[in-house]
Amino acid sequence: MSHLRQCSITIANPNESILRRAIELIAREEGKQLCTTVVAMNGDRTEVLAGIQGMNYQYAYGVVIKGGRIHVVGDDYGSSVTLNAFRQRVVQAYNVVAYQQALARQGYRTQVQRQGAKYILAGVRA
Repeated sequence: MSHLRQCSITIANPNESILRRAIELIAREEGKQLCTTVVAMNGDRTEVLAGIQGMNYQYAYGVVIKGGRIHVVGDDYGSSVTLNAFRQRVVQAYNVVAYQQALARQGYRTQVQRQGAKYILAGVRA
């Protein structure tokens, strides 16, 4: 049945900026548009910090921060990309962006590549 679902991610004290950049990274890789509203097939809507339009056909998946935790929101009814698969992708992208920022603060130039289901982060001292 179609409805908005949520699943949480156990990243302690998530950073809003890193989370937005992680969603932007996924959207860029998939050639999808960013959005701030997720709509289920049945018409239910919810506002999100950042979302990706079209990860689930014409519907979107997004993220919110509630109670110090990241929640992934979306309707994966009939989708080829499950909400849990998107959740895993958000965790990977969040970690890559966080490491990328940490390396940049230490004077490294970084480059991110996606190979299959994994990210490769390379850093070179600037």
